[in-house]
Amino acid sequence: MSKSLCQKIKFNFESEFPSKFLSSQWQQDEKSSFYMIYRVIIAMFYNFSFLESIIYSYLNDNVILSLIYLTRMNLFVTTVTCNIGAYYVIQYYRGEFKSLDCMTSGLKFYWFLYISILPFACVVSGIYWTMLFNISDDVLNLNNVLVHITNSLVLFFDLFIIQHEYRIAHMIYPMITGILYLSFTFIYPLLGGIDRYGHNYVYPILNWKEDPSSAFIIGASAVVFLGICHLSFCGIAYVKALVYNSCTLKCQTYVCKGNV
Repeated sequence: MSKSLCQKIKFNFESEFPSKFLSSQWQQDEKSSFYMIYRVIIAMFYNFSFLESIIYSYLNDNVILSLIYLTRMNLFVTTVTCNIGAYYVIQYYRGEFKSLDCMTSGLKFYWFLYISILPFACVVSGIYWTMLFNISDDVLNLNNVLVHITNSLVLFFDLFIIQHEYRIAHMIYPMITGILYLSFTFIYPLLGGIDRYGHNYVYPILNWKEDPSSAFIIGASAVVFLGICHLSFCGIAYVKALVYNSCTLKCQTYVCKGNV
């Protein structure tokens, strides 16, 4: 039992079923034009969101300084990830994907990116609306909705559509990435970096110079929350697969009994 469990918990990005990352959980045929169109729409949405955020920063703030924020970093990575996903699904649908016998390096990279963007999107939305919105000069406008609300809602919805594998062991990757970003928020002010308002920190809640204990507690809590989010998504993916298998089994039983 324990040996079987250890075999299932893998830190690598190898999979016996690469097609899972190129198809929907709910499609009936091997390839689906609807899923291909869906992935293109998702990619177009994030392209629009990222472009709008850049234009907003250009008109109101400093585009370069806006890149220090986790919000903008996550939105950029999400945009790249969704474009890669759309490209691969289009290739798969057209029969141009180079290998389905094993995971390609590109597909592994896509998998790594995808398991990170949703936990970070949840952290971005959660922390912004609970801890940052009231102490910032931001207003509830299109940019705020796109980068702090729909960024996580669309990905959460997508979680119920995709067939990607979710592994418990992979929780370390968003957590490590979170630690790296926290390190950046610590080093950046020491090097004289400022935020868009001229303050010597990235976020007021991560003011390492004036309140290091509070910054550490909030940062550590955010990293733990990333892990909790990933575990939750593993649970959702597992239940979703059970529901699909149950529905498929019922349909097969119904057909076998000659009801169609």
